[in-house]
Amino acid sequence: MWFILFNLSTFQLNICYVGNDSIMKNQILKVEALEKYYGDFHALKGVDMEVNAGEIFGLLGPNGAGKTTMLRMLVGLIRPNSGKVTFFGKHSLQELGKVLPRIGCIIEEPKFYPYLSGLTNLKIAGKYFPNKISDERINDMIELVGLKGRERDKVSTYSQGMRQRLGIAQAMLNDPDLIFLDEPTNGLDPKGIIELRQLIMRLKKEFGKTVIISSHILSEIEEMADSMAIINKGVCVSQGSVAELLSENIVTVSVETDDQAAAEVILTSLDFKPKKDQNALVFQAELEAIPNVVQKLINADRKIYRLDHKRKLEDYFLKLTAA
Repeated sequence: MWFILFNLSTFQLNICYVGNDSIMKNQILKVEALEKYYGDFHALKGVDMEVNAGEIFGLLGPNGAGKTTMLRMLVGLIRPNSGKVTFFGKHSLQELGKVLPRIGCIIEEPKFYPYLSGLTNLKIAGKYFPNKISDERINDMIELVGLKGRERDKVSTYSQGMRQRLGIAQAMLNDPDLIFLDEPTNGLDPKGIIELRQLIMRLKKEFGKTVIISSHILSEIEEMADSMAIINKGVCVSQGSVAELLSENIVTVSVETDDQAAAEVILTSLDFKPKKDQNALVFQAELEAIPNVVQKLINADRKIYRLDHKRKLEDYFLKLTAA
């Protein structure tokens, strides 16, 4: 069974689902040719997407790209015009009653009764589950999200980051297999972003959860996600593992040598534009050019202490969404 909690004080929806089955080892979600219209506006245009169990999956796109529309369809808040969705290798959107017990989510932002404590809000949410949510489970989730010691304070005194973490505690009450988080770092300060990132990483590493994060903050997806899809104007323009997508064509190279000034002269002579970044020189290059760079540095008797490369998600994202 699943429940929509309607907050009378804020007129907002929080969604809670109940139950837990054994998790699939491989594909946990498959989306095929998903379409959504709002009148004449074509919000999603034949989107395909696959998510494997046990990974953090980033759903990237500019504001208005269709990310929240996608998530709202996947939890049954709106219906697609056409397309197919398969959960856990066997269930369709027409079988949400079987699917939703294994899902937890925060769509847009979590809303609570501000004049009640975090603990009381979680206890109220727990009462809507047919299987009893124990006080021990609630306390465990409070500790998991780092709110121990503040759980009896009114939610109105919480920072935005604390409310986000309380929302994750609520989404985790039923021990779901699949968690949807819609723009979870919106409005957070740097400390709050770091704390939330660490919490999401724990959900995967310690609890084996599959987490789908929609975001337009590229650095966070690059830092956390195993795989990602980029949606632009309702179209999925790219999907795959983050490592593979960011390893093609132009890469960002970082090199540290025994004489950075001399190395900078060599790199400049090769038509690169190196910039100083702490102890390293950083520049853009084609992947195939790196061996030549190494050889030139060695020929100049430079000692190479470190050289690595990666493709910047920002560059890749802008390339795909520039049109």
